[in-house]
Amino acid sequence: MGISNGCLKDYWHAFETVHGLQGGFIWDWVDQGLTKKTEDGREYWAYGGDYDEPVHDSDFCINGLIWPDRTPHPAMWECKYLKQPVSFTLVNDASQGRFSTIKVKNKQDFSSMDWLKAEWELIQNGESTASGILSLPALEPGDEKEIPLPLLIPAEAEGTETCLNITVLVREEQSWCPKDHIQAQEQLKLTGDYFSTPKMLVQETQSSLQAAFDSNSLIFQDTSGQNLLEGGIELQLWRGATDNDGIREWSGQEEKPLGQWLKAGLDRLKVTEAETEQDGNTLILRKKYRSNDALSEIVLVQRILSQNGAVTVNSRLTIPEDYPTLPRIGVRLPLKEGFENLKWYGRGPHENYIDRDISAFLGIYSQSVDEQFVPYILPQECGNHTDTRWVELSNGEMTLRVESDRRFEFSALHYTAEDLYGARHVTDLPERGTTWLSLDMIQRGLGTGSCGPQTRDEYEISPGIYDFSFRFTLV
Repeated sequence: MGISNGCLKDYWHAFETVHGLQGGFIWDWVDQGLTKKTEDGREYWAYGGDYDEPVHDSDFCINGLIWPDRTPHPAMWECKYLKQPVSFTLVNDASQGRFSTIKVKNKQDFSSMDWLKAEWELIQNGESTASGILSLPALEPGDEKEIPLPLLIPAEAEGTETCLNITVLVREEQSWCPKDHIQAQEQLKLTGDYFSTPKMLVQETQSSLQAAFDSNSLIFQDTSGQNLLEGGIELQLWRGATDNDGIREWSGQEEKPLGQWLKAGLDRLKVTEAETEQDGNTLILRKKYRSNDALSEIVLVQRILSQNGAVTVNSRLTIPEDYPTLPRIGVRLPLKEGFENLKWYGRGPHENYIDRDISAFLGIYSQSVDEQFVPYILPQECGNHTDTRWVELSNGEMTLRVESDRRFEFSALHYTAEDLYGARHVTDLPERGTTWLSLDMIQRGLGTGSCGPQTRDEYEISPGIYDFSFRFTLV
């Protein structure tokens, strides 16, 4: 279920035509980069300062929803969702205490809905279980009407969540798009909670994963003693700062999140103290971190339980109150080269963040790690996925599965946050075979802070005590 880049380009060009954006106003929507080549012939998009001009605004001309070649950014999916001409809302039947109808609204100002058709699909724990045609009512501009649900809601089962996906398509070819172009999409939560059963306590597994310490770092091995990781599991509070976090090459950014993070040294935290101990099947790792002597030490305590071939890592992280709001709370694993096949149950398929994920529906998705990288012209944090239930990475011979006792966020890239922050262009990024799996309890939202309001309070991460757990198995 989705929209191809080609259709999004059609959507964009139609938007240009309708709103007359071929002229001076187009800068609000398109990255204004120019093609340039490195000395060895690799192309990249150039911006302010790339021609040794003395006066420029750095990458502030790279501020669109689409790349210079009109390829859409992931944010264009959110834009399209917010502008789609039809909305759907579940209506509760008070007498039965359950949903029975859907309110359909024609959000168009001048057109009826007779040029549209719709389909539905039932999704249970990310899997499609039924589908059919949804009869749309004949609505004039601005009208709304309740219609019956197109199916009986399945009986609620513990640990099973059920969603209804609706896709609205163009009935016949239009001057600006082909027949069956996806014009609107919606996902409606019907019943259930995936976490109503304790997923992390399930003991039936053929896994052969085990935990060990190497130089006061946590590592994973299979039963033969083969390491799955290139290094130890690391605390990760930093991210490849986005333009909204702060404009990297501008002065006067000290009070923005990026300026505060740099002042606190979140990009260069060092372990000041580490100790390990073993208590039966449980390994205990305690670490303290600091980079700025003016601030208090950050403390991480991890209790690692190896049992029945599974490894559960319970973390307690204490961030003192003298730290600013944070980019993220999580850990990262440097998986060895070859872990390229990715599968997850959560929001997707495109990247999403806690304040930009309404267009990313719950489902089970399979992609490569290469596909997770979003080539922003100024490299920055990318490829994140919210509301994750589980994620798997495979090298073709073994598959590492990660679960938690709550929704979490993740990304899987061939670059670290430090790589992304340190590069000025995509061509500056190092070539790495390692897959960096970031597992976050939470990552800060994006906001609009490059020239607008900062991230809203509910999408920030304040200092405090954070408890989070991840369970790792080989499947």
